[in-house]
Formats: sequence, structure tokens, C-alpha cells
Amino acid sequence: MRNTQLIMKKMFHKNSQLPFPVIHDEFRENKWSFKRIEFKTIQILTLVLLFWLPMAANATLTLPAIPSNSSLAKRFELSTEKVFRVKVGETYITGGALIAYINGEIRGAQTASVKFPATGINVYKILVFNDKTGDDISFKYYDILNDKIYDISEIIEFIPNQVPDYTNPEILTAFCKPIDKVTGLIPEDGKINLNATLDLFWQPSPNTTFYKVYVWEDGTSTPATPTYSNVYSTNARIYNLKYGQLYRWKIASVNDCSEVESPEQTFRIRQLPDLTVTQIQAPAGVESGTNFNISFTIKNIGAGNSAGVSWNDAVFVSKDETLSNDDKLLSNTTNIKQLDPDSSYTKTVNVTLPIDYSGNYFFFVKTDYHNSAVELLENNNESKSTDATAVTLKTLPDILVKDILSGATNVNPGDSITVSWKVENIGGTTAKGGWAERITIVPVSGAKIIISPNTDYIDSLTVGSTINRSRKIKIPDLPKFSGGANIEVELIPFPELLEYAANKANNKAESADMITLSEILSLEFQTASVLENSPVPVRCIVSRSGDYIAELVVSLVSSTAGQVTIPATVTIPANQSSASFNLNPVNNAILEGSRSINITASAATFINAVNSITIIDDEIPKLTAVLSKSSPTEGETIEMTVKRDLVTAQELSVSIATNKPNQWSFNVPVVIPANKDSVKVSILITDDIVPELTSDAIIYVSSPGVTSGQVTGSIVDTIYLRLLSKFLLILFQNRQEFMQHGD
Repeated sequence: MRNTQLIMKKMFHKNSQLPFPVIHDEFRENKWSFKRIEFKTIQILTLVLLFWLPMAANATLTLPAIPSNSSLAKRFELSTEKVFRVKVGETYITGGALIAYINGEIRGAQTASVKFPATGINVYKILVFNDKTGDDISFKYYDILNDKIYDISEIIEFIPNQVPDYTNPEILTAFCKPIDKVTGLIPEDGKINLNATLDLFWQPSPNTTFYKVYVWEDGTSTPATPTYSNVYSTNARIYNLKYGQLYRWKIASVNDCSEVESPEQTFRIRQLPDLTVTQIQAPAGVESGTNFNISFTIKNIGAGNSAGVSWNDAVFVSKDETLSNDDKLLSNTTNIKQLDPDSSYTKTVNVTLPIDYSGNYFFFVKTDYHNSAVELLENNNESKSTDATAVTLKTLPDILVKDILSGATNVNPGDSITVSWKVENIGGTTAKGGWAERITIVPVSGAKIIISPNTDYIDSLTVGSTINRSRKIKIPDLPKFSGGANIEVELIPFPELLEYAANKANNKAESADMITLSEILSLEFQTASVLENSPVPVRCIVSRSGDYIAELVVSLVSSTAGQVTIPATVTIPANQSSASFNLNPVNNAILEGSRSINITASAATFINAVNSITIIDDEIPKLTAVLSKSSPTEGETIEMTVKRDLVTAQELSVSIATNKPNQWSFNVPVVIPANKDSVKVSILITDDIVPELTSDAIIYVSSPGVTSGQVTGSIVDTIYLRLLSKFLLILFQNRQEFMQHGD
């Protein structure tokens, strides 16, 4: 079946190469052959092209991509051929393209109609492709000459292998989707006082593809070209409209084959305001550093209102009658109301002149200081006070620091000294608000050292009064200078305490006499103690105070020989404050206990540095115990000597225990005194009434960190001895009697 269908397709394709197939009338009297119509067909096509091509060159409508019949034949199994005429209303149209669709996809097309010789009418012959019977075929008509796309009312069923009836073509009815004028245009007709950048809005109209926006000045011709074309939303923004101008506008709705326009509407762009300063009121005389009021009036002399814009009014003070960049801004406030034409507002601001101003000054007011408002004129926004205001200096305090003394002359780094000074008020009024006091060490050469934190003084100081002040400060451990230095004290007034700038120089002073700061070395160990047998060296750092410009050779010495190894010298490089070296403990087989070793670092002109490290012995001391009698008898008191093999300056508490507490008793614990090697302990041998053989008892001596010791005693029972003696006596007596009777 598939092969047959392919052959059938090829037959249809072959026939469709011709304008019309071979036709026989019903009586077979008149026969049209390919050769007979070939020349006429060429003539017709030539005339069509001569008529259509010049018009198509000016057309803007673009046909969709139409697949060839050969490509469609490769994709689909079935085909059918149809012949149509297309009409709009009662008029048949022939100058466009007819396209067939199945499931929204192009399945056949004829881009131009051809006149059928037998009837003399123009028809569209379309070969339509599909894979199954019964699908709907829909159509669209592209009127290329008139730039219109028509929908077709009729939908026909796909039936394969149909033979068209050229004498009775099917009629297709073309129509345009109805389109309405837009409504709801905003701004409303006749709207006034609009901004020069304006958003236009409208309600959408049905079946519209896009909109055209027309805007033009009233009194000019309606433009042929829209302001905006191909607008797919229902709003548009217009820029740079003329202030005060009346405009007309309309919206055109456009779809594939029709266009309608809305009624014209008008709007007027607002008139511009013009802000001016009409009046400034300032006092005739003021005192510097004191609050006072300035009043001014802002008026709109333009034809338009301020349109809700916010602006700022600025107040300046000037030494002359010209506002310039070096004049001081005193106030910058936001406008207090919107202004209609010929309306105004008056504002009062409270300002203060700098404390050191004196002489005659003018005040300027500039409205719209940041050019926020669009105005008719921008060069009339400022004005000055008519008369100058006389400014007199305000009476202020003047605090000075003096008589700075140091509690010491020769000072070592790390020392504490007491600095004293005096503060006097030589101004014209009481100094209120207080100040901070900062102390700085100022060397003859080298960087200053600021002592932190500052101290505060918050009480008042009346005119002519002097107070004594002092503070204990600590010199840094390793300052970057040595030699002479002055002590500087600076008074830093709090905000409430005002002084004239010219009088602030006496807030700082230095001591008349210098302190002399010595040079010192510092020695630091990574750890305070180390095991005698430690394989890891101890890292040590030697540092210097004073100037770092040159290198410094430092000598190192240990207080006890044979305990540690250190280099004989270490060099601190130029421009560095410190250098490091390693300390290694010496591991010996001598029981020495923990001992402290001092390391001394020394260099020319520097104060030595000494630091100690504890060497922890890896040989463990031990305890021993010795009895004054190894075989004591019950009821006897003996002595036990407890001895340690490492004598130290500390006493040693020793615990005593036994495995047979019923054999003897003693007081525990006992203490070996400091710097002694032993202590004697009294031991009472228990005398009980139980006869028993001689037995061994052990006494243990122990102390934390020390190897324990023990001693064994053999306890002799007195009852056993008496019984034994009595037995031996009886035995001897019996032997004597036996010997006598035996004689």
C-alpha cells in the first residue's frame, strides 16, 4: 500500500507542474494538450508577473516561509488537490497568496492565481499534504498588494487523492477580524498643567495587533508619520514637550488587514514657575557665636505653579556684597509649601556665626539651591540683605597650661613617674565645659610617645584662676629613643568650651627641664622551665630600647656553668629592635633536682637584662629507711632513720605505712627539715599476750615526686621466748633426773 501511495504522489506531483492537467470534455470532442496550452500559459503568467511585481516591490507584507511540494511529499504519506476561488464580500480577489493549514502548519500554498482557459476565471490550485483522512484544512489569504491578511470562513475536510473540478472551483470567503477604536485615553481630553515628560495611556481594543501614537502641536497639520509605531503595550511616554504648549493626540489600532483611529484629544503642558527672594530681614548687630534669626520671603512670579516639586532655601554670610564660593553656608532648609502663581511664603531660620567673625557682614538667601525645580528663569533665585550687619566678637575664656614638671630626672624604660602642671584661665569669662589632658614624651631625637588614655577635667575655671594638676605615667618598656626628652601637656577643650583660634596655641606646652631616658636590654624566654633531657631548644629573644639605626652586639652569660648552652653573643641587626637565640639544657647523670639558672644579656651603654629559667632534673630522688635494730622484741622502742638523697632548701613531708600495723606503731607523717637529709622516727613494738613465732613486718616511706623506700624488721615475741625457756628448763631438769636414776 505504501509503495502504491508513493507512486500516486509522484503522479500528482508530476501533474501539478502544469498550470492545468490534460482535460477532455464529456463527449471527448475537444482535447486540451500540454503542448497546446503551454504558450498561452506562459503568456498569462508573464502578464500576471508584469502586473504584480511592480506593486509587490512597494508592499510591506511578508509571506511566511512556504515549504516546497517536494519537501512536503517526503514528510507525509497522503495528498489531495483542490481548486478554489477567493472572494471578499461579492468581489473575487486574485492578487494574493492562498495558504492551507492543518494543525496550524502550512501543508500547501499557491502564491498567485492562474486563469483557467476553459472558463476564463482565475483560480488557486493547491496540493495539500497530510498523513490521515479527516483532519480539518483551514486557510489564510495574504493580499500582498494591499498589505492585508484575511482569515477564511470555510474549513474543509482532508480527503486524499481527490481530483479537482476546474470548471466548478470551491468558493472561499475571506474576511477581516473586526477592530474597534481605543477608549479611555489618559490624560483626559482638555487636561492642563501637565509635565513636559508625559505618560499616555489607553484601554486595549479587540483584534488589534499593535498601536500607532500620534502627538502634534495644536495649530499644525496632523502628521502622516506617527510619533511612535508598532506599540504593543497600551501606554507610551513622550519626552521634551514644550512648556505652556497645547497638544493634540490620537491612537490608531492596527491589525492584519485594517486600521482605525481614536477621536483626537488635547492636553496642555504646564506653565513654569519662577521663584524669587523678595525680602530678607537680618538684625543690625549680632555677637559672634550667638544664635539669632533671619527671615526671608520666597515668591513665585511665574505663570505656572511649582507642581509639587521640593526645593531648598539656603542662607549664606558674606564679607562683601557678592555671593561667592568662599562664603559660609549658615542654613539649608526645605520649602515649607507649594507655590501657585503670585503666591509666597515667609520663613525664619535660626543661625550662628563662627566664633571668630567680626566686622560688617551681608546675608544672602538663595532659593532652589540645588536646582530641583524647573523654572522660567534660573538667574533670579538669590538676593542679599539691604544693610550690613555689625558683628562683634564674643567674650570667651582662654585656658593655658604651664609649669610642667617631672617627678624624676633620670628614668629607665618601664619606670613610672609623676607629671605635674598648672592650668590658668586668662580669658574674659569663666571656662565651662571642661577639657581633656594629653601627655606626650617629646625626645630630642626619635618618635614622640603619647601616653594613653587622656585624663579629663570637667569643672569650671573662673577668670584669673589657676589649678594644679598631676598624673602618674608609665614609660614604655622599650621606647624607640634614649637620652633627653621633654614632657608635653596639651589641653583639648570639649565642645562646650569655646576659645578663639588665635588663643589655642597656649593649650600646649613642654616642660622646661628634660628627663634623661637610659638604654636598656630586655630578655624573654619562650618558657619559664625546661626538662633537663628536652631535645627541643628554648627560643629566647633579646630586645633593646633606644635608637635602632645601628646593629648591636649583645653578650650572653649563664650564672652556672655546665647547665645550659647558649651563644656567647647575639647581634641585633640595624633597624631592628630584637634578635633571637636558642638555649639548650645540658643533660647529665647527676641528681641535682630543679635549679634556677640566670642568663645575663649585656651591651655597652645599656642596662643589663637578667632572666632566669628552671631546669627540671630528669634523675628522680629517692627515700631510704634504716631501723636501729633489725630484730626488735615486743614492748621495745626502736628508731627508724628516714633519709633522702637530694637535700633541698624545702622541707619534705614523708608518709609512713606498714603491712602489719598490729606489730608496731609510729606517728605519721614525718617531715625532713629544710636543708637536712634525714629525720628519726620512734617506733614502738607492740607487746600482746598472744604467743606467736618471730615474724617479718615491712615499713614503707613515700613522698610525691620521690622514689619510695622500705625496711623490714623481724619482731620477736616475748611470750614465745618465755615458753621456750621454760620448756628447755623442764627438759633439762628431766634429763638430770633420768641420769640420776639411771646410775
